Amino acid sequence: MTIIALVMWVPFTALKTLREITISSMFGVLTALFTVLVLAVTSLQHKYTDVYHGPEFDGAPTHEFIIGKGIPSAIASISFMYAGSVAFPHVEGNMRKPQQFGWMLFVANTLVCGAYLLSSVTGYVAFGDQTVSPILNNLPNLAIVNAATIVIIVHCVFALPVMLVSASLELELALGVMPGILGKKKELAWRVFMRTVTMGVLLGISIAIPYFGQVIDLVSAISTTVVFFMVPVFCYVKLLGWNRIPKYELLLCGVLAAIGGVACVWGLIDAIKSLQTAVQLGHG
Repeated sequence: MTIIALVMWVPFTALKTLREITISSMFGVLTALFTVLVLAVTSLQHKYTDVYHGPEFDGAPTHEFIIGKGIPSAIASISFMYAGSVAFPHVEGNMRKPQQFGWMLFVANTLVCGAYLLSSVTGYVAFGDQTVSPILNNLPNLAIVNAATIVIIVHCVFALPVMLVSASLELELALGVMPGILGKKKELAWRVFMRTVTMGVLLGISIAIPYFGQVIDLVSAISTTVVFFMVPVFCYVKLLGWNRIPKYELLLCGVLAAIGGVACVWGLIDAIKSLQTAVQLGHG
């Protein structure tokens, strides 16, 4: 984990804004697409049949069109999928043509939605109720699958600095860490110092907290659903005022907030159960 943190530290401290970190984010996108394609193709090639099925199957998988009890946790997962929206203001601010932000947002969300649909549909068709998380564990031990596993780890390494840069820019702006105030050399020194401390704190937390993965799931169940479904609705209503918003929009806002609330509660319950199971089994 320390080695991965050191690798992420380099682009995080060396690149100041999202415009400069574009190469890192592009690499992350390409690695994710590669993994999705490997998952889709390999799943369909090795799905269960009566004639042939791999040792990873415990009998014929079953399929349900809708699994009611899984809807809340699915909504929580969906909110996590689109959690990158917190970086959108900085993305728009660093675009050469900010007026194209709406089109960019549409393309980005379509790409993300398509990638997740391709993964989920092909994976569930192949493995049904035996689908596990991460779904790559369902696939046979092939060279291309091992490559996809390595690539998705690299994807996470390159994607995280994008989120960290967005948060750091807000902090640096609030504290006046800018060339116009401190000068270029002092600004660089303070930026490297602050971002190094940030990375060190994150590394320390990840090492110190037992059952870190389950704890992160617990935190994410609350934070991502609230940030994605509820906070934008409340801010929208607060900015415009109740009387200036059409009734159908208020109804839609209420529905979105309710969905976020349900997803938050059920996601929290699932995360607590997972943490409890991990503690009982001693799997940190």
